[in-house]
This record gives sequence, C-alpha cells and structure tokens, in this order.
Amino acid sequence: MESSSVQKNQEISFIDLLAVLIRYRVLIILGTLIFTGVAVLYTTILPKFFPSMNTRSIAVTYTLETRELPSDVQRILSNSQASITLLTMSRLQNQFFFAEQYKKLFKDKKNIPKDDYEYNIMIQQYQKNNYSVSKGEIPGTLFVTFTIPDTEEYKEKVSSFMEDSIDLINSELKSTIMPQINAMLTLLKEIELKEIDMKENTNQEGNMSTYLQDQKNMLQLEYVVKNYDSFVEADDIPYIVPLQQDSKLFTIIIVAFASFFLFVFIAFTLNAVKNIKQNPQARQTISDAWYRKD
Repeated sequence: MESSSVQKNQEISFIDLLAVLIRYRVLIILGTLIFTGVAVLYTTILPKFFPSMNTRSIAVTYTLETRELPSDVQRILSNSQASITLLTMSRLQNQFFFAEQYKKLFKDKKNIPKDDYEYNIMIQQYQKNNYSVSKGEIPGTLFVTFTIPDTEEYKEKVSSFMEDSIDLINSELKSTIMPQINAMLTLLKEIELKEIDMKENTNQEGNMSTYLQDQKNMLQLEYVVKNYDSFVEADDIPYIVPLQQDSKLFTIIIVAFASFFLFVFIAFTLNAVKNIKQNPQARQTISDAWYRKD
C-alpha cells in the first residue's frame, strides 16, 4: 500500500510539472524563439551590415618573387653582395619601414596612438603577433602573412600596403644598384675604346682573356639595365585561410537551449508565486521568513 501511494504521488507530481509547462507554453515557446532570433540576428545578419561586429580573423598570405642579379654582376658590384631576396626580407621586417607604411594606410583608425612611443610599441606587438615574413622553399620566394579581421576594408588596406611596399622597395633597390651598374658600364666602355696592340704586347693571351672577360661583364650589365624593370613582384591574389572555425550555428544552438531552460524556470517561478498568493498559510510563511529577525 505504501509503495502504491508513493508511486501515485510521483505520478501526480509529474502531472503537476507537465501542467505548468503546458499552462505557460506560450511564454516558453515565444521567449525561446525571441532569444534564438536575436542570436541569429547578432551572429549572421548584423555583421553583414556592420563589419565591425565581425570578430572572425583570417590569415592573408602574399607570395613575393625576387629577381636575383646574375652572379657575375654581384661579383662586379663588390658592395652589393647581399641577395635581393635577403634585402627585400630585411626591409619588410624592418620596424621603422613597417610603421611608416602602416601609418599611411591606417591613419584614419581611432585605435592608433598619437604618441610616437606608444605607436611604436603597438607596431612591435602587431609585428610579433599578426605579421610574418618567411622564405619559401623555392629560391627567390618570400611569404608575407597578415592576421586581420575578416572584412573587405582590412583586405583592401593590406592589399594597398603590399602594393605600396613593393613599389617602395623596388625604387630603393633601383636607386642603389642601377647607378653602380651604369658607373661600371661607363668604365668598361672606356677600357674598350682603348687601343690594344696585340702584336707588340708581350702578354697577348692574358690581354685577350681580360678583354673577353670585360666584354662578358658588359653584356651582363647591359642585360640587367634593359631587363630589370623591377626586382620584386607580388601575386595579385593572396592566399586566405580562416583562423577559427565558424561557430555561429553552435552559438545559436547554445542560446536556444539556454533560453528554453530560462523560460521554463520563469514559468515555474510564476506558477509558484501564483500558488503562494492563493494560499494564506504559504503567504504567512513567506512573510515570517522575510521579516524574521535573529
């Protein structure tokens, strides 16, 4: 008999709980739908109209190809032994160079410090965490990678950054290398114009070897002058990789479940308040507990 009574009480309790859920079904369903709708709006729709709300980051990688000088030309220009690849890599990694380029393109951003010291600290941190320059497996190849928000504005800014940087590096390389090549060409042409009396010279074979080497050097120097319009080029289309999985669906599901249980709790709370108001003894118990003084 006692077991049957317990089972009956459990059934009544379950029916009471179910009755509360049914009685407040409109509140539970409508509240859950509203909160879920807000989550959908916030995670999928609003970021399309307000890009600043988009918190997803991407890695944008540009592939750079450098044109090394012929080995004989590098040998002639004794003070230009460093490779074009290493010179380009060093320039792109230079903090001062990066800071100047960044300031030109992002000067309209409110989060850029006006104080030079604070700005340099910001650039240092950005280069450490969101920017890298590395050599590729193919000789003469460099990879430049930016970590930026996934917005069209930042993609365009980074594209402009690379275009301006490549133009500036090419200009700097031309201004340092080409004058030396032209000066060496002028010198070799002056030597060529001198008369070489092969018959009277006691060391004809040595003079001929020197003459041929000078001719070879001239041809390579002239080739560089005519064909090296640029030393560094970048691919027009970068390689873009999302840095984090798209968790919008997961967020929406979490909000839906959380809001469902929240409104279930609110429903039971409202039902409890209603029962207390209808029960004088319960009201008195609550009142005594509220005003009780130890």
